Amino acid sequence: MNDLYSYIMKYKHFIIRSMAILQMGFLGIFLSTIHAFAYQDTLEKIKTSGVLTWGFDAEGGAPYVFHDPAHPSKHRGFEVELVAAIARELGVKVQYFQNAWDSILLSLQRGDFDIALNGIEITPDKGQSVLFTRPYYVYAEQIVVRASDNRIHCLEDLKGKKVGTLYNTEAKRLLEEMGDVAVSIYSGQVEPFKELLSNRIDAVFVDSPIAAYYTMPNPQLHMVGNPVGKGYYGIALRKEDTSLAEEINKIIGKLLRSGELKKIYSRWRLWDAEQEQLFLHEGF
Repeated sequence: MNDLYSYIMKYKHFIIRSMAILQMGFLGIFLSTIHAFAYQDTLEKIKTSGVLTWGFDAEGGAPYVFHDPAHPSKHRGFEVELVAAIARELGVKVQYFQNAWDSILLSLQRGDFDIALNGIEITPDKGQSVLFTRPYYVYAEQIVVRASDNRIHCLEDLKGKKVGTLYNTEAKRLLEEMGDVAVSIYSGQVEPFKELLSNRIDAVFVDSPIAAYYTMPNPQLHMVGNPVGKGYYGIALRKEDTSLAEEINKIIGKLLRSGELKKIYSRWRLWDAEQEQLFLHEGF
C-alpha cells in the first residue's frame, strides 16, 4: 500500500513539474513574440507601411527644412529634397513630424519618428545615445557680423564680445571653450540674426549653411574670418536600427556617386570643395 502511495505521489509531482515547464515554455514563446512585435525592425516596418517618418524642427530651419512662405503647408529646404530622394530609393512616401529642436533626439529614441534629420552634427556625445548614418554634408563654423562693424575679423576677436549661437551645437562648445565670451544661446536660427541687426549682440557664430543663407541676401550682414571647426551632418537613428542605417548609407552613396546630391546642394548654393570629402566615407 505504501509503495502504491509513493508511486502515485511521485507521478503527481512529475505531472506538476511537467505542467510548470510547459507553462514556462509557452510564456517564453509569448514574451518572445511580444518582444519581436514591439521591436519590429524599423526598415521592415517602413517598407511594409510604405511610409518613412521624419522628425525635424521647421521653425526658422532654413536652409535645412522650413515652411514655404508662398505655401505654408509645404516644406522647402535642401534636407527636404534629400529625404525625398532617400524615400524614393526606398520606394516609400515621407511623413513629416514637427518637433522642437532641443528635444529631437529624445523624441527619436522614444519612437515618435523613424529618422531625425535637421543639421544634426555627428559628435561623440550624441553618438552615445543615437546611431548615425554616414555623413551627408560637411559643415564648418562661421562668424557673422554687421557690415558696419569693423571690430571682428577672426575667432580670437570674439573674446570680450556678446556672441549668439544655437543650442546643443559645436559652435556653442567652441565659444564656451574659448572663455571670455558672453554666449547667448537660441533655440531657433532666425532669432540670433534679428538680435545682431538690433545691436543686442556683437556677432553670430553658427554652422556655415545657416550663416550663408541669412547673410548672402542681406547687405547689412557680413561673414568674416575663415571657417573653423569642420564637422559632418548625419541622419540620426535609434541604436538598434542598424539595418535601416545600412540601407540609408547605400542610398547616400548612390546619390553622391550619381551627382544627384551635388545637384541638390548646388540649388541651395551649398556645394563647395569641402563636400568632396563625403567620398571618403564609402565604408562608413
